[in-house]
Amino acid sequence: MMPFRLIVITSEADPPFEVQAWEALCAEGLTHLHLRKPHWTKAQTAACLEKLSPKLIKCIHLHDHHDLAETYELGGIHLNARHTEKPARYTGCVSRSCHSLEEVSRHKSACDYVFLSPIFESISKTGYASAFTEEALRRAAEDGVLDEKVIGLGGVTVDKIENLKVWNFGGAALLGAIWPTDSAKIGEEKAIESVMKNWEKLKTAAQTAPTAQRPSSAQQLKNALPRLQFITHGDVVASAKAALEAGVKWVQFRCKQAESTQDLLEKAWQVRCLCHQYGAMMSVDDYVYLVDECKAEALHLGADDMPIEEARRVVGKDIIIGGTAHNMDEIRKVVAAGADYIGLGPFRYTTTKEKLSPLLGLDGYRDLLARCKAEGINLPIYAIGGIQPADAEALRETGVYGLAVSGAILQAGGIDAARAAVKQLTF
Repeated sequence: MMPFRLIVITSEADPPFEVQAWEALCAEGLTHLHLRKPHWTKAQTAACLEKLSPKLIKCIHLHDHHDLAETYELGGIHLNARHTEKPARYTGCVSRSCHSLEEVSRHKSACDYVFLSPIFESISKTGYASAFTEEALRRAAEDGVLDEKVIGLGGVTVDKIENLKVWNFGGAALLGAIWPTDSAKIGEEKAIESVMKNWEKLKTAAQTAPTAQRPSSAQQLKNALPRLQFITHGDVVASAKAALEAGVKWVQFRCKQAESTQDLLEKAWQVRCLCHQYGAMMSVDDYVYLVDECKAEALHLGADDMPIEEARRVVGKDIIIGGTAHNMDEIRKVVAAGADYIGLGPFRYTTTKEKLSPLLGLDGYRDLLARCKAEGINLPIYAIGGIQPADAEALRETGVYGLAVSGAILQAGGIDAARAAVKQLTF
């Protein structure tokens, strides 16, 4: 396993002491210095590079004017919103800025490493808050999205290094934690001294902070499933994003119109990454092989899908498996097969699913839940099929554990209405 890397990004300002500070950092072990000066012309950048020692030159990774990288035999180039593609014949080290877990999954394999930001509230940019929850980063680490090629950027300080190591980041990119904000007041000598003190503290933290091992959350999830499950519909990626923005914490990936296996996999990965970003869990409907491919936490199987017992042998004991039922006999069958929860319906007519079984209505749920109780069946049961926010309270009173919906959120009419719907639908 590679050691935890510390990468320094240059100040966007132009303090008079910065070249001396770069050289001092390089002498004290810095191997990657990202030269980020978006306001510099190519001539200014070249003039700066001319001043640097051969050792420091090898540490430099350019954010702009990438053609200079080969001219000066620099350490590498960095791709960003200003420069999205590397020069055609460039064969050196390439890194890239990413701002979502989806982007990390898409670009990581083609890069030597990527920056993911902002992880914490920025030091150098006021009001630039973290874009990720702790739960989202923990799950991304468990699923292998975060690894030694992903460098955490944004608000990294000495006390945050341990967090990055816990979440399986391969290193930290440093900006505000390195460069003093009062350099004009304290003078060049004091400013360089401040930079080096900051560097030593960060190096020590990177070397000594433990890499905590977190246990799998599979059993925790089984013991406390979210009460509301959203089922994708139409444009599955857009619908998942809309539901997650509204506050949903469980998305079932249901996709019946994929153009190809590759198209299905790409859509599933995009939904997986969105779920990571919003700290939600993901279920896959029907496609058993996708559970491992996109590291989903759960699988849902209908009566015509792979039998639950067979699917369990494929996905393993830690994956949550749900089964569909429409009556008491099917409930008993799903329970006997070893499911972790039941999707029971339909409640009423819905346009999001074909071949509907007889509608249950409130009376149907009351009857079936009472019979489950009498037979000692205590699996979580989700009501499904045409459910609207106004139905939530009456359905809760029947004894169902939770609700599975689609149109109730997608047709709410704007993000505020969708958030209100999610709140009303969540027991």
